[in-house]
Amino acid sequence: MTREPFARPSTRRAEPLGLLIGTDDGLLQVTPGAPPERGIDGARITSVDARAGLAVAAGPDGVWLHGASGGPARWRQVWQGDAHLAQIEGETIYIGTADGRILLSEDEGLVWNPLYGTRELWGHAHAYPVTGVAEVRTPARSGVPSAGGIVVAFNGGGAWFTPNLGGTWLARSGAGGEGLAPHVHRLYRHPDLPDRLCATTDHGLYRSTDEGHTWLQSIKDLDRSWGGSLAVLPGPTDTLVLSLAKSATGAGALFRTVNAGLTWSRILLGAPGREEDEWERAPAVVRPQEWEDVTFVAAGTALYASHDRARTWTPLAEGLPLPNCLAASL
Repeated sequence: MTREPFARPSTRRAEPLGLLIGTDDGLLQVTPGAPPERGIDGARITSVDARAGLAVAAGPDGVWLHGASGGPARWRQVWQGDAHLAQIEGETIYIGTADGRILLSEDEGLVWNPLYGTRELWGHAHAYPVTGVAEVRTPARSGVPSAGGIVVAFNGGGAWFTPNLGGTWLARSGAGGEGLAPHVHRLYRHPDLPDRLCATTDHGLYRSTDEGHTWLQSIKDLDRSWGGSLAVLPGPTDTLVLSLAKSATGAGALFRTVNAGLTWSRILLGAPGREEDEWERAPAVVRPQEWEDVTFVAAGTALYASHDRARTWTPLAEGLPLPNCLAASL
């Protein structure tokens, strides 16, 4: 018997935009069965996120937002500068910049406030780009209230934690050779477990079950290690879909694990007899926020969907530009 994918309660505040593909020449909005639409034209888009009716995209030329309020529904530029990260956490939009700053907005980009202290973590000699933000929370235990804060990842500086919006910072990269690789490409928070994190790095995937105090590298059965993007499908043992490449500009491939990263298998995409398992660059992967078993992949010039925890894949579109990033506004 086929199990229907489980849907989470919708928190949508605006009409969905479809699948959002960041490319070297702008942002595409793809709805299955319809021609792609160009949401942002000309600007290189390297980070995109969509939640609850909001969508945000970023790249070297700035940050754009498609909001739920504030006039006609359209993409508008809300920040100028070199942004490595655009991310939505709850009601907050985060920007991570190339020079190590974090800006956040709680009014759909009208006002941006800094998260203090990130550029002082290594003195003034370095400016590591911000590549990940995760709002984390330690589950409440008997006699101990729930506590939380923000974990921030840097490409070159590992991961750091602040419990007080930048008042103090604590390293969250582990100790010695057992810790997190310093060049973090993206940070992911588990959809259901608020103290679990994953990080893609230049040395593969790392997982943490304690807000980043300790990290476990997951590389068994993988033939490359430059981390791309990740989809976490929660369950008794999480299913993960991971994109990796041989280098920042090297050939990419897709991998799946059904045991939270202990072992991995290669994913093949395409028509029977013409399947592919390697592409010019790392594919882009996303799991929609409101669907537990659904995954989308932009690989090469094609777009695919899976509704059974990445076991089988259906082609959605072909002839697309090579992807840098992918988000789902459904």
